[in-house]
Amino acid sequence: MTGTETRDVWAEEIVPASNRIARHIRRAPHLEMPTPALPLRCRRLVLVAEHLQYTGSHRVRAALNYLLVSRATLPQAGIVVPALPGRTSDVLAWAWAAGKAGIASAVVVSAADTMLCTALRQYRSQVIIAPGGPDTVTEYCDDHRRRTGAQVPDYTDPLIATGAGSLVPELVSGIDALTTIIIPGTDPTLTAGATAAVAGHPGVRLVVATIGGRVGDRRGPGRGWPITVDVTAGDIGTARNLLYRRDYRVGTEGALALAALTAVRADPARGYTPGPHETVAVVLSKADTTTYL
Repeated sequence: MTGTETRDVWAEEIVPASNRIARHIRRAPHLEMPTPALPLRCRRLVLVAEHLQYTGSHRVRAALNYLLVSRATLPQAGIVVPALPGRTSDVLAWAWAAGKAGIASAVVVSAADTMLCTALRQYRSQVIIAPGGPDTVTEYCDDHRRRTGAQVPDYTDPLIATGAGSLVPELVSGIDALTTIIIPGTDPTLTAGATAAVAGHPGVRLVVATIGGRVGDRRGPGRGWPITVDVTAGDIGTARNLLYRRDYRVGTEGALALAALTAVRADPARGYTPGPHETVAVVLSKADTTTYL
């Protein structure tokens, strides 16, 4: 299939995914932000505070949708997840979702990652301690998979992307006259899922903020493909400072989407400038953290 055909097929699965996971998750909090703070001339700016909770984050949505559909075909040993660098939130999402879905799970953790080991104690996942670094984690994960038959989640599975994309219809229904959603481009599953979901909502555009990426062509709403905005570390720092002044504590990924707007200060051609009639939702995502509400 072509990229457009794949996107449209996935778009049909967004609503079923939303319905499937609805009773297990909660909506991400919405925080109003005055537009003069940037400054912007858009009608309304809403911060989607994913960084404050995990039961409605796109990573949990992705894992939960996959597991609820797949649990009938998964082996008795369930899943095994390697805790590789940069994947802390993914690991915790899979552990939490497996518990909700009633599926056995194991997490292979480096012996040095004591914070993650502590965080995993609140779940029923089996924690396998691997001595050494990331290579050892992968080896122990492969060994557990071979011995038990446990399945390693495939991040390219459409169920994962459509689960992550279920965030979009929630935003569309929860924010009046929403026209623009800005997400961080750090998670390919969120980008793919949100792209598919937006295709089902003509008039809503998707903006993806990336670091060191390329600026995509700026196609208008209803075309179904995102606008890509490249930002710098300086743009992210400006966004974080802006959020910190309002006591919103976020990391690099959390501030990345907002940096698409703060980048306009440095270079209007590089950032995203919303129009005066746009209502913009900025997703403050959460990457490596073990802090919850």
